[in-house]
Amino acid sequence: MVPAAACLPGWVAAVREGAGPGDAPGLPCALRCGAPRVPLRELAAKLPEALFDEYMGIYARGVEDNIALRLQAEHERAVAALRRELEGAAAHGVDTIVDAHCRHIVEDVLTLKCCACGQAWVDFDACFTLQCSRVRCGAFFCAWCGDTYDSRSAAHAHVAGCEHNLNPGRLFFTEEEF
Repeated sequence: MVPAAACLPGWVAAVREGAGPGDAPGLPCALRCGAPRVPLRELAAKLPEALFDEYMGIYARGVEDNIALRLQAEHERAVAALRRELEGAAAHGVDTIVDAHCRHIVEDVLTLKCCACGQAWVDFDACFTLQCSRVRCGAFFCAWCGDTYDSRSAAHAHVAGCEHNLNPGRLFFTEEEF
């Protein structure tokens, strides 16, 4: 049963007032009697253009709201799953593993050290032949490649000809060049 053209504006008004168009296109019965939806083609033919446009706007917002609700529910399920995963990871010591990797990066990758004994160094006096400050070590090493030497003269000879030296023959560089 398709409602008479005179009833359709009342149905659109009912949808506007909150009866809601639902998920399917077409106009549901405002009385919720279960009658079949009025197909969009009939609505377009029987309603004034402005009223049909209003209905289509209401319908589009309804569809968007339904999509937003589904996406929100999916998002909440995904967040809950990630929280469970993180809780499980923390229970299995993952935080400790991450902390260990961070410490390794800071202490072993970013900290400049003596290539012979691992003593950290911070002083730079422009010469790329470095000497370890640890009393028991005292090794000389190349700041370019890390090769170690027993004497300052051997280290100087190496630094001057090191394949990584940006200016072969030079021993002294600025901190910025380093």
